Amino acid sequence: MGNSFLRTREYQKYLLNIVALYKQRPDLKAYLELILSLLTIILFVVLALKPTAITIIDLLNKIKSLEDTNNQLQTKINNLATAQGFYNLNQDKIQLLSVAVPNGSEVSTYVRQVEGAIAKENIKNVNMSVDEVKLAQATESGNISVSMTTSGDYSNLIQFVKDLESLRRPSFISKLDIISIISGGSKTLNLTATAKVPYIQTQ
Repeated sequence: MGNSFLRTREYQKYLLNIVALYKQRPDLKAYLELILSLLTIILFVVLALKPTAITIIDLLNKIKSLEDTNNQLQTKINNLATAQGFYNLNQDKIQLLSVAVPNGSEVSTYVRQVEGAIAKENIKNVNMSVDEVKLAQATESGNISVSMTTSGDYSNLIQFVKDLESLRRPSFISKLDIISIISGGSKTLNLTATAKVPYIQTQ
């Protein structure tokens, strides 16, 4: 406890000496006041600039985020432009594809194509039946089942089958029968064909 008391007295003496020196030396007084003033100014400047610095950093981060978003949008725009150019270049092929495999059964379109093949090959007694098409509940592929019976010369019937397989709307022959019928001394060839016609159904 004695040592502590001595140290306290030494500190007091040291401070008194500084105060005395401060009073006796005007230049030291001015120097200390200048230092204190500068420290005070620096403190206020730091406190004043801190919100501004935080705002600037926040703005810089937002600018960086906007630049990244802009780059992503520009990439998407470039991709869309490329896709549009590809579509324009292949528009005829795309339209042909929509005819070949339409969105929906489009039975009437297929029947008209078959009628064109019938007229071309000059075959007779054509009967055609189309199975009922059930609409899908979701996007999926399907087939129309078409059955045809007709009669004519062998070469015309064979060519008619080839025409069916070459229609713009493709037909996949799943069954084919040619029967020779003799009636009243004349010979007739009857053709029975079953085809699957694909389509895409979107509800």
